[in-house]
Amino acid sequence: DGFLGLAVDPGEYTVTIKPYTGIQPKINLAYPADATDGPSGAFIIGCPELGTTSHHINWPDLRPTRNIVIDGSNTVGGTTRDLTIQNLTTSHRNGFPMVLVGDVANMTIKNCNIYYQAQGVSTSGNLFVSALQIRSRNQDLVDCVPNNIMIENNHISSNFTGVCQNTQGIGFYQSGTPVPVSYPWAFTIKDNLIEGTRRAIALYKAGSVDIVGNEIKLNQQIAGSVSSEAIYSVDVLSGSTINILGNKITQVAGILTSSTSIINAISLESNGTHYIYNNMINGFEVLGSTPAGIVNAV
Repeated sequence: DGFLGLAVDPGEYTVTIKPYTGIQPKINLAYPADATDGPSGAFIIGCPELGTTSHHINWPDLRPTRNIVIDGSNTVGGTTRDLTIQNLTTSHRNGFPMVLVGDVANMTIKNCNIYYQAQGVSTSGNLFVSALQIRSRNQDLVDCVPNNIMIENNHISSNFTGVCQNTQGIGFYQSGTPVPVSYPWAFTIKDNLIEGTRRAIALYKAGSVDIVGNEIKLNQQIAGSVSSEAIYSVDVLSGSTINILGNKITQVAGILTSSTSIINAISLESNGTHYIYNNMINGFEVLGSTPAGIVNAV
């Protein structure tokens, strides 16, 4: 059914998922239909697939998941990005290639290619559709929130021709009531290449996050009336700290045909303390036959 579910707590041990020497595997996730009783996504970490029916995954099956390393390099201690995890152009819009949902902690994702390629014209899914989604939830009155996650040296992209509107590279998200007391915290997003169409990185329902040393590209090809951001901080938990440092935002491109439309390299519309320093921003480009709009660095 083009879907994977993983949830494990090995205690004092670590589970490492890594290609064999010299192999460059591609995991193609078809995901033709969306989940109805659990979280959306083609590869879900934090909730197992149970039973024999297609995408048999339910919110009550969320379970603590610990000490997982997904290392896409096919050499010991390597930094090559040899493992590709991707959905297909024919996948359902919500077939996110990777989702961390619930009580997932002490995890590293490195040296991987994570590609969202599903095509479509739906205008819904704002702040939801992502190549890598980080999702929190209160399930049965228990807060289930990802924390202590390292995302390093990956290529994470939704920048493909014809992809569904509103797609992001990395997106934080929360659903359901009551809302958790805390949002995903202690995340480090480091030394990646991150590309998005509506956004490259969206901090919606996020706690403390470090965004360090990445190359970031925004290529909004949706519509002239849509505002977009390379880094978007829109709902950060009060008291949290967001560090945005040493990044290179090398493309800030978008279709702008309305005087009220905006493309931003960095947009801060939230609580929390934000430190922004030593970043390089260039590559501004206004697209469209009759360009009009607003372009901001920060």
